[in-house]
Amino acid sequence: MNSNLFTGFIPNTLGNLRDLRQLFIGGNNLTGEVSTLELRFFDSLLFFLLIALNQLNGILPASVTNLSTSLRAFQAFGSKIKGEIPMGISNLSDLSTLSLGRNELTGFISSMLGRLKNLEQLYLEDNDLKGSIPNNLCQLERLGELYLSDNKLDEPIPSCLGELCSMIRLSLGSNNFTLTVP
Repeated sequence: MNSNLFTGFIPNTLGNLRDLRQLFIGGNNLTGEVSTLELRFFDSLLFFLLIALNQLNGILPASVTNLSTSLRAFQAFGSKIKGEIPMGISNLSDLSTLSLGRNELTGFISSMLGRLKNLEQLYLEDNDLKGSIPNNLCQLERLGELYLSDNKLDEPIPSCLGELCSMIRLSLGSNNFTLTVP
């Protein structure tokens, strides 16, 4: 159901589909339910969740941690998601792609993301994240793409990022860094 002209809200009851394994509804003009700010429609045990490029206008609920530990890709970029990244997102141990860029996320980048040992791609660009880049992101040996540009991040930039052999793309532009890149 990607890239159609669907409009309207995504009902929270969609989360009741306990056998749903893949949800691809990106590139539409869908919104979250107006009765609540929490986006609770993806409480199912999914493997792939693509809800990018919609107008969700809500926050990621703490229940995002109830998604299957088999979830491999969580793509919700450009969907007007607000608030902080839930701490428990680090429980999604099989996650290889976390794409939450181009939203309205606030707060800090949690050091708990360093627990996502299978993470290969982390996209948090173009949000309102602040603070420093957690050192333990350097423990993500498979991390090949790290996009943190267009936030309000500041020093220090962990020098260990330069030691990640798997790193292919690193984007840190348009932040509040004043020191040189290590």
